[in-house]
Amino acid sequence: MIMEKMERIKEKGFVEKNEELTRRLAADVTKDVAASDVQKMVKELINLLDEQHRPTLDMEKIIGVS
Repeated sequence: MIMEKMERIKEKGFVEKNEELTRRLAADVTKDVAASDVQKMVKELINLLDEQHRPTLDMEKIIGVS
């Protein structure tokens, strides 16, 4: 199921959008993090994937806890 979600993420262009936003954010690291344009890009990154496209992670499996 995770692999299918990852494929859909790639197909819908979310990877490219993430890269674009990250590049724009990192272009000028001297900018005030409270600046409205910086906050807008951060909000876009946070909300890039809606609930249906977010992969779910089973932390117990990842860290080996049972």
